Amino acid sequence: MLNISTMHAGTDEFHFKKFALLKSKNCFDFTYDTSVAGFDIGGTEPENTSRRIIFQIDDKLYYFGNSGLTEYERRGELEDILEYGNTVGELLSLENVNEFAGKKVYPIIALDAPADSPVFPKIKLNVKVNSYNDVYTKYIYSPVYTLPGNAKIYDIKESKFTNGNGTATVQCQLDGAGDWLYTVEAAGKTASKIQFRTQFILSTLDGSDFAKVNSVKTFYTTDKDKLSGSTMEIISLPQDYPDDLKTFAALIKHSELVDCEIKAYVNVSQTLYRENVFQTPNGETLYLSFNGVVDKNISADSIRLFDGDKPVTDFYFDTENSSVLFQTPNGEIFASYECVFEEWQPFQSSDGDSSKFVGISPLAGKIAAVKFVITRFSGVSDALQIGTGTGKLQTFALPHRAKIETLTCSAPFKYDEEAQILKVVAPVDEPIYISYEWQGQFPKIYSYIWGAAVS
Repeated sequence: MLNISTMHAGTDEFHFKKFALLKSKNCFDFTYDTSVAGFDIGGTEPENTSRRIIFQIDDKLYYFGNSGLTEYERRGELEDILEYGNTVGELLSLENVNEFAGKKVYPIIALDAPADSPVFPKIKLNVKVNSYNDVYTKYIYSPVYTLPGNAKIYDIKESKFTNGNGTATVQCQLDGAGDWLYTVEAAGKTASKIQFRTQFILSTLDGSDFAKVNSVKTFYTTDKDKLSGSTMEIISLPQDYPDDLKTFAALIKHSELVDCEIKAYVNVSQTLYRENVFQTPNGETLYLSFNGVVDKNISADSIRLFDGDKPVTDFYFDTENSSVLFQTPNGEIFASYECVFEEWQPFQSSDGDSSKFVGISPLAGKIAAVKFVITRFSGVSDALQIGTGTGKLQTFALPHRAKIETLTCSAPFKYDEEAQILKVVAPVDEPIYISYEWQGQFPKIYSYIWGAAVS
């Protein structure tokens, strides 16, 4: 017999609430402010509802306590913010919030109300900044530059000149998307494209404030090695020296070279000054060139154009193809500019388990890099007689590493690919012929080192 007992449960009251946690993706940017006056907060907070606020600065949470801006040591979740976060009244009572000056501040807002409440709290949060004088701001954007492969950026160096209260802040954007980063934030990141923008800020236009960016140099490297078919390249990080370099030496330690070779090259970057007179029809594109060869790596700031004795200032320069587009009445333009010349020059070498290289560059420059090019050879051995049969098992060491799928022999055989040993049993006095395709193997690279001297 099945007995069923009925259980009765009850409760006096259920409590439900409506709530929201707002984490802003847009920050209050006080990077260039030295004084922040206080909060300006709007919205409504009906009875039995609440609005609480904390702030995120540089991946840490903060609130305003008795001693000012204080690190918020709780989790930063809805429940604890509703209990411990700042109320609107607390924020409005602050005389100032100068602790925000020079920082980027992200507000985090918690709202709640009873489930049966017909209204929900609203908030509009603003911060007032003291402005003692007018500020003139302008952004200048560079073209988008393509980096080889998936390059890893390890440094970006800026050359700037400012005077008075003028400032020039350089930022970059990687792969055409995402946030604009300060150049120091780009170190260690990978990208295939990079674009720069500069924010110029002046407090006056009477000439006492001045800001200029002379150059921005991006230092990067591709993957540790570049492997394609029969060639592998190892490229060092470029090094920037205070003096012009001329003499170079390199050492690479590796395993035995079998059907392959290692060559080394040095690349010295040198800034060249060009002057030339160009003939171009009115309104057509002018390509900046020297001896019929279009120059690359031209510094846009260095370009000076003259139509006769009159300077030409209204023109567009394309860094991708070194072209200038403008309107000129007579088609004759004098141009001067600076460009960076780069060319890989070969070292002299000696082979061995440690390959040594020395060389003198035809150019002298302050920035240099070294690359090693490892080439493995390939070929075909066709109808090669390696011996004569004895009626017993014979072993032969092949001169090259055979591709197993291409190896044929005139007698039954087995091939040890790792040892490059062929085992054959052939009738007495019968010639043994083999045919195969072969390809060298890349050596193991243990380490390399290189250096340079002024002379």
